[in-house]
Formats: sequence, structure tokens, C-alpha cells
Amino acid sequence: MARAQLELEDVHDEGLDRQAAPLVERLGRQVVGLGADPGLRAAELAADFPATQIVINHTGLPADRSPEALDGWRRALETVAAQLNVAIKISGLGRPGLPWTIEANGPIIRDTISIFGAERCMFASNYPVDRLAGSFETIYDGFLAAVAEYSPEDQQKLFHDNATRIYRLDRGG
Repeated sequence: MARAQLELEDVHDEGLDRQAAPLVERLGRQVVGLGADPGLRAAELAADFPATQIVINHTGLPADRSPEALDGWRRALETVAAQLNVAIKISGLGRPGLPWTIEANGPIIRDTISIFGAERCMFASNYPVDRLAGSFETIYDGFLAAVAEYSPEDQQKLFHDNATRIYRLDRGG
């Protein structure tokens, strides 16, 4: 069966999401790229197309780190995580003008994993954009530090197995 991947990050017309999702579902079951609105819009799309794998980009974009904004971000992720056909890429945590630190990003990473479970999260790169916040090594080491207390099995899922399964990399692409 042919595979298709649809990047919805740049699609701002919800009607286009709904028009494209059935086609993607028939061709290969991957809708990738919901980023700026990880809550209700993605949850509704996931509920309407349960055979379609949806992946939230950039950790749902928790750019505003105020307590109120993070509460809203968590609620949005909880809403979409209720749909079992939704996974999330943990990436894009850099903030303009600030260095990437485990102190700033570790709680976001662990909250995301707590909400989605280790089975539906995967670490991803946002390079070269993230270079503005830190080196690849800094960010990758931060990912490792954030999940150091997780089991080796969960770490394997987060760093490899989930991406392989969700993107069907073990099936020849």
C-alpha cells in the first residue's frame, strides 16, 4: 500500500485538514504536523479519522512558559492525548534569546510523557532552528538527562522504537 504524509503545520484552513485526512487515511494513515493548536482541533480531527495516525509537532509549542500558559498547554495536550491515534514529537523547545537548559525543558518533557505515555512520545530534532538555543549535543544530552530515571525500555521507545513504529521505518519506508 502506498504511504502518504501530510504536513498540516502550514495549513491554517480547518476545512483543508478535513478534506485531506480521508485521502491520507486511504493512502497510508499518516497525518503529521499539527503544531500550533494541539488541543481541540487535533482531538476532533483524530476522533473523526481514528484510523489515521496524527503526530503533534514540537511538543505542542509550549512557547509561553508562564504558569497560566503552561496550564493551558497541559489541558490542550490532555484533550488530544485522549485520542489514542495521536502521538507527539518532543522537539522545538528552544526559546528565542535563551539557552536550552534541562531546568527549563525537563519539566516540559516529563509532563508530555506523563500525559501521552512513553508509548506515544518520541524525541525529535528541530535542527537547524534549535541551534539558536543550543548545540545538538546540549539538546540531546538534555533529552537524556530528562528521562534518566525512566526504564531502559521506555528510553528505547522514546529515542527509537516509537519513531520506527509510527513512521513505519521497519517496513522499508
